[in-house]
Amino acid sequence: YASKPKSNSPFKLYAKTLRHSSIDIKGTVKPFDEKVSFTADGDLKGFDLRAATPATQKAIGHIIKSGQMDAKLELLAIDGILNSNVSLSLYKFHIEPMSKEAAADLDAEFGMPLNQTLTLLRDKDDSIHLDIPITGDINNPDFDPMHAIVKATSKAATVTLITFFTPYGLIYAGGNIAFDLATALNFDPLDFKPGEAKLDDVNKEQLNGLTGLLNEKPQVHLTLCGTTNQADLFMLYPDLKEEQQTDKDKDKDKDSPEKEIILSKEHKAALKKLAIERQVNSKNYLIDVSRITHDRLILCEPTPLAEEDALSGVEINI
Repeated sequence: YASKPKSNSPFKLYAKTLRHSSIDIKGTVKPFDEKVSFTADGDLKGFDLRAATPATQKAIGHIIKSGQMDAKLELLAIDGILNSNVSLSLYKFHIEPMSKEAAADLDAEFGMPLNQTLTLLRDKDDSIHLDIPITGDINNPDFDPMHAIVKATSKAATVTLITFFTPYGLIYAGGNIAFDLATALNFDPLDFKPGEAKLDDVNKEQLNGLTGLLNEKPQVHLTLCGTTNQADLFMLYPDLKEEQQTDKDKDKDKDSPEKEIILSKEHKAALKKLAIERQVNSKNYLIDVSRITHDRLILCEPTPLAEEDALSGVEINI
């Protein structure tokens, strides 16, 4: 075929390793063309990922502690332009950095914290499933296969997380989930009536939905954080509302800004107590009704707020 570089050469590969993994792939390739083209489909079964540790040590400074992989391969390159897809299933996959610097470097390249991402991706059987499109120009001297794989995996993880978590009330904007992952995944908060700490039917319905998430992702922990706002303060202290309204009436013909409410120790204590009751009631519901274990539900130390635009309820995040 060297005399006919544009000709397709068929190939087929089937092999088994001593560790019982197998690869079965077939397709065509133009190996002698100026710009390589190929198309192939195949399956990789039971690959022991520990065998890849020398490569991951060199490329990303990480050691694969355990893991087995199945993969469906759909490989395509036309004139050196990759447009391939790899469907991965990872079982009991655990990876560790060789140093703090290596962990930070990979997190930066990955675009989000790797270990937290893996935790969120794991199913209840400790498996991870990803569809990874791999694209790029292999003729480009700057093309780095490992960099392409890391970036493709990061994008695939983002899409997978958005697809899975959105039905449970995930809050994200324009794909900014990577930014949220650096801090927390935020979900629709529970809204409470002013001055109330008792769960209503809407609150319970939201928590029931999150129960499904917690059952599907056993490694996930939720943080529940009670919050308060100005409406809560006025419900607890009606006289304060009247004072505020009186001040507004006095200043309505002036250009002076609205008078700021100064919270006393009593006000702060009452608002904090309300916030704590809200988060505790939410946690108790998930424990008593949804049968979620208490150690997966984390409470915060609330900050009493009295801003008009603050949330009156419970913030929920991972």
